[in-house]
Amino acid sequence: MTDLSPWIHVFPGFLLLLIAIVFPGALLAWAMGYRRRIFLIATPLLSVFLMGTGAIVAQRAVRPWGWGTYISWTLLWVVGACVVRGAQQLIRRRRSANHARVSGSTACIRIPPPANIVAYSLGGMLAILVSAYGVIAPIGNPARPPQTWDAVFHLNALRWILDTGDASTLHLGAVATSDGTPVFYPAGWHDWAVLAVPGTAGDVVAAANVSALVIAALLWPFTATMLAATLSKRRTWIWAIGPIVASCFTAFPERLISYGTLWPTALSYVLVPLVTSIIVEMLRNHCSRRASLLVLMVMGLGAIGIAHPTGVIVAFVFVVWRFIGHLAALGKNRVRAGASWKILAWSMPFVLAGGLFGLTRTSFWRSTTGYERLKPFGEFQRELRGALIDAQLPDQIHGNQQGIILLGILTIGGILVCVGQKQGWVLPAWASIVALYLIAAVLWKPGLKLVGLWYTDPARIGSAIPLIAAPVSIVALATVIHVVHWHCARALGADDKRRSLRPLLLLTCFVVTIGLLYVPTGKYGRTVGAHQLYLNYMQLNQQGYSSLVSDAELTMMARIKEEIPPDAEVIGDPMNGSSLLYAVANVDVTFRHITGSYDPDLLDAAYNISDMLEDPEICRVLNAHDIQYYYTDSLTYWPEEADTRPLSVGLREGRFLTRYMRLVDRGGTAALWKITPCEEK
Repeated sequence: MTDLSPWIHVFPGFLLLLIAIVFPGALLAWAMGYRRRIFLIATPLLSVFLMGTGAIVAQRAVRPWGWGTYISWTLLWVVGACVVRGAQQLIRRRRSANHARVSGSTACIRIPPPANIVAYSLGGMLAILVSAYGVIAPIGNPARPPQTWDAVFHLNALRWILDTGDASTLHLGAVATSDGTPVFYPAGWHDWAVLAVPGTAGDVVAAANVSALVIAALLWPFTATMLAATLSKRRTWIWAIGPIVASCFTAFPERLISYGTLWPTALSYVLVPLVTSIIVEMLRNHCSRRASLLVLMVMGLGAIGIAHPTGVIVAFVFVVWRFIGHLAALGKNRVRAGASWKILAWSMPFVLAGGLFGLTRTSFWRSTTGYERLKPFGEFQRELRGALIDAQLPDQIHGNQQGIILLGILTIGGILVCVGQKQGWVLPAWASIVALYLIAAVLWKPGLKLVGLWYTDPARIGSAIPLIAAPVSIVALATVIHVVHWHCARALGADDKRRSLRPLLLLTCFVVTIGLLYVPTGKYGRTVGAHQLYLNYMQLNQQGYSSLVSDAELTMMARIKEEIPPDAEVIGDPMNGSSLLYAVANVDVTFRHITGSYDPDLLDAAYNISDMLEDPEICRVLNAHDIQYYYTDSLTYWPEEADTRPLSVGLREGRFLTRYMRLVDRGGTAALWKITPCEEK
């Protein structure tokens, strides 16, 4: 039985993240005039946009990032939006006598029947509970970090923001440097997650895990269902069963919030269905509000890019086919559009080409496309089947061997339904992302340039497949239920007595559908999804491939803060728990990430630390940087990789020197030592 008490203690952090992702964006969306479904789509997008841009401006204004800055920046945008919208309405009032019709401000909101509301509520609550438990159970304690490479950087980045107040995307890469030199790194997720720290008693690990909970249990069911509602008119059933269908997928979000661990990419991806919804709505043949939707689209893409740029690329892969169809319709004059929109639409390919060219000149492009994979991750046929039934990378430890055949059937059915409803772009969109996944999985050399922006990593690309597969699966199932419900309602007859049974019929269809999904989806995806998280959070203390940090080690870290001077610095192999000492205990460490841009003198001292007793230069460098403590562990995370890194090799070889040092504390196989040999020098 899972102990929920640690999660109850960090529930205030959960509420803070929920407030941060909802209310500021909702306020700005209302001020900008978005209503009804577009208002719901805009809310999380604008919140992330405000956080990302606010952190950049705050750094320029020498203000620390936090709730006060976030609220101030939001109010500034809201006031500006109100002024602009007021001016627009004044102009429209002068141009038209029918102001209410032109502005659309008097549009009514149709309240669904009570039975529909009950179905929506039950479906949403079930998805939240199932998804939340699927995150909480495998993690266990929210203070437990994932045993992964990227988690080290992201957790230390949260601590860095708390210490420096600098949460700018233009600077966050400074975490992995010796001197704090500003380096670009997308900080949208960090800007958001750090806002939960006041509700987690200062624990940045808990704040990160709570953000994963919000993404998996709240944002993902909502965004997938929203795109499904944009693709189809069967919205009664889409909102009833959509959230739970989205929860059945594992490639997203469970893989991204555990593998890596790629929290920023997960936030970026979860927003993609919303931007896709905006673009689909904007390119409808009879859309009359393209200008306002274009503004929202640009801000939404900015939000995704600040979270992580790969989300923008995924959105492009999805909508490029819809845009091609729109251009063809414009060429044949089958779309109602003014001259200004036609000019803008035809100029977009050139803008995108220019943007792609500019991207090739950035450090992000160089760092991602320069990563080389040496061997394939799987075979073509198995990976194609896995992409269809959500059983990706079955040959890998972080993969999934247990697929859900029903999801494959629903995906194919949903694509066919969308094609029949003049949303045929979803077929090449789905096929494109699957093709990219297959290229990365089997390392098909002619196509490797296409997948370089994802580090040629099939796990990152494969996680984007549910972003289109889940919405079309929702459309397929909603269509089936609609047909069944329609025939049942017709069989009841039209007299008043039998018509009164229709709400009960709707709820019966809903309950039966939810019940029938339980077994074929593996407890709504929890069997596989929970295992996916457990793989990357479990304690594996053994020789060979080992955990990055153990529970006993975390307990020791909590004590270290009181055992050493506040200005002391700790040196240790970043391929063990020392790299997390900064995030967990707020103790400064020399190497805050496994890779980074570090002082050459420090690197040289680390490479040769085993010569400390003979070479006084090593002690001189350590003393110059106030490095008084040495962190060791007899176990090494990913030893095969560590053996290829001189930094890790040197710091591991220096462990025999601990016989000349004073033990400060020990936790499990890890220990902290006072570098006493350098005190005399």
